[in-house]
Amino acid sequence: MSASDAVIERLRQNAAHHYLSWLTHRAERWAESPIEEAMFYALAGPCGLTAGTVWHWESCVAGALPGVSELPPYYEGLRSGAVELYQQLPVDGYRLDLAVVGVVTDPVSREEVGRVFVAVECDGHEFHEKTKEQAQHDKARDRRLQELGWLVARFTGSEILRAPEQAAWDVYRLIQAERNRLRTARGLSPLPPHPLLESAP
Repeated sequence: MSASDAVIERLRQNAAHHYLSWLTHRAERWAESPIEEAMFYALAGPCGLTAGTVWHWESCVAGALPGVSELPPYYEGLRSGAVELYQQLPVDGYRLDLAVVGVVTDPVSREEVGRVFVAVECDGHEFHEKTKEQAQHDKARDRRLQELGWLVARFTGSEILRAPEQAAWDVYRLIQAERNRLRTARGLSPLPPHPLLESAP
């Protein structure tokens, strides 16, 4: 068993332990590489769940996310409370490895007042920054996504396989910080530190 297979199997078992074994079909169907599969499990597994919430399927509508004008038939994402997770999301001619959306709500009215969009890119050595042209392509892609309102969290394959949960926590910390920035800009108080985010590595 390769190192990446061992990491994925551990994450799969962890998901099953948390009654998330149904994620396996989703991960295997959409992930284009072992590092994408590992990152999906880390984001959707226990790192992505807060006390009292569970993931459920939710249809995604073209136009609901920046740069998304067309989607494959029956395209769905996962939603857990104020977090949405998408695999292979087509954005403005690019395909995001993973996309995580954090919803910002008003604490009194419970109405949505904003969203945080994070493109999670899983860079395997064979496809990213191996040549000058590939590096330039990735940088141009990142700039275009940022113009559309996406934050970009780019991880190397070795980072993901060495510590997938750490990478997932980094994404959720980024979302939390941006949520607080949006809340403050709208005159709302920042969210209190989340105990799971504070205690995570």
